[in-house]
Amino acid sequence: MDVKQKDPGAEEDFDRCRRFVLFEAHATGSKAMDKQPPKYLAVHEWETSEAFDSPEFKATTETEWTTRVKANVTAFEWRRMALLRAWKKE
Repeated sequence: MDVKQKDPGAEEDFDRCRRFVLFEAHATGSKAMDKQPPKYLAVHEWETSEAFDSPEFKATTETEWTTRVKANVTAFEWRRMALLRAWKKE
């Protein structure tokens, strides 16, 4: 069950979700590490971050499906970011 099903109001705040797969990686500089970077990246875009603090959203992160998926995850990072600037295609 996704957050929209649990919290219909979240649909107004949700913009989109995009998933990426790594096909090439290079690391340079003093902070480069020898370990392999994550193969997959998911980006979830929301109008505000307030939805993340709701009990409904937290319930969506504790489902049977997410538990099974997280059991196979080798690296998990959670970051909240704000849009700095966007460019439109011309």
